[in-house]
Amino acid sequence: MTDEEYNEIKDRLIDDSQGVSELPVATSLDGVTSLPALKDNSVYSVPLSLLKGSDGREVSIRVSNGYIQWSLNDSTWTNVVSLSELIGPAFTYSDFTEEQLEGITGTTGHTPVLSVGSVVSGDTPAANFVSNATDEDGNPIYTLDLTLAKGDKGDTGSTPIFSIGTVTTLGSTAPATVNLTYTGDDTEGNPLYTMDLSIPKGADGAGAGNVLVNTTGLLSTKKYVFQPNADGSAEGTFIEVSEDLVEDSNYVHTDNNYTTTEKDKLAGIASGANNYVLPDTVAYKTTKSVETATSKELQPNVFYVWGEMASLTITLATSTDDAPEYMFKFSSGDTATTLSLPVSKIMNDVTIEANKTYEVSIMDGIAAIGEVSDE
Repeated sequence: MTDEEYNEIKDRLIDDSQGVSELPVATSLDGVTSLPALKDNSVYSVPLSLLKGSDGREVSIRVSNGYIQWSLNDSTWTNVVSLSELIGPAFTYSDFTEEQLEGITGTTGHTPVLSVGSVVSGDTPAANFVSNATDEDGNPIYTLDLTLAKGDKGDTGSTPIFSIGTVTTLGSTAPATVNLTYTGDDTEGNPLYTMDLSIPKGADGAGAGNVLVNTTGLLSTKKYVFQPNADGSAEGTFIEVSEDLVEDSNYVHTDNNYTTTEKDKLAGIASGANNYVLPDTVAYKTTKSVETATSKELQPNVFYVWGEMASLTITLATSTDDAPEYMFKFSSGDTATTLSLPVSKIMNDVTIEANKTYEVSIMDGIAAIGEVSDE
């Protein structure tokens, strides 16, 4: 081969060849088995396995003696930096802007509101919080349900023994007090207590208390009433009174306060003796008078007739007859009539009732009242 032919071939090879720097650049090693390399002006193919380095050594880091330290074999430690160099000056609020402080400080939280719900006994103690709602300020409301374990039965306790100590009388407006003092135990271990009492006295009465009376001649078998010598006086005399005396005109006798004579007299009255309708005229009365007034003075031997009356007040006219009789009839409506009579006794025990008709006869201060038909 001539020099001319050699140079021509060389030039063509150089024109068609690429340098390492002109090769495409790979973005990963996936699928790559070797790399081109220059050595002594020659191009070599280098396997990737030759590019793997030796396994590295694990570095340990610790904080000790005021330093951050490192070591390869945990036996020799080398200081990296002093901890004091890592601590800067303390911050104050003036080091921050208002916006920075808002970022550091959180919003004010809500205060939970707790209440105890059910409390039951059980074998295992437990507590359960139940969220119910929120109050008007947004605070959460919780109910705490408790299960309390039942304890063992305790020993029988001692019986306290009390005794009265001092008793002091206080003013009528002072409150009563009790002072309990422990004084020791008896031979059986029961605690002993003494109670000192302070008790207010009763308020002073407005009356005179006792009365001043000459008791000569007073008998235990008699009844007496006190008559003062003057208004507001505690001095006076006792006046004997009869068992038959009735001071209240509205007083009604019962079986407990009739005399024996009166009971015998009443026993002779036949049952339902007053349950009849009086005729318009009878031998012992002369006329019949129809009335509507709520108050009336009755004349003797006149039969007065009222219709339905809410109330009726009767008075008696004076008579010269030996035994004047005053008679009248009335009816109750839906409400029982309120009847007022000027008598000392009512012979039969009658209660005025609604929607009923009654006849009344009064003689010698005694009234007899009977229910009759409304005719």
